[in-house]
Amino acid sequence: MLTLIKRSEVYAPSGIAGDKIGYIKDNIDVPKQLVNINVIDADGKLAFSRIY
Repeated sequence: MLTLIKRSEVYAPSGIAGDKIGYIKDNIDVPKQLVNINVIDADGKLAFSRIY
């Protein structure tokens, strides 16, 4: 499972918050296997959860 935190316009992995993965308008690169992605917005609420 990969949890991403939305910081302004940037998604950051929760473990290293602040490191840029990609902007909202871009695709987020994830491993090719089945991945459950949770995106948390700035106030800590779940923005969306998606399984790839």
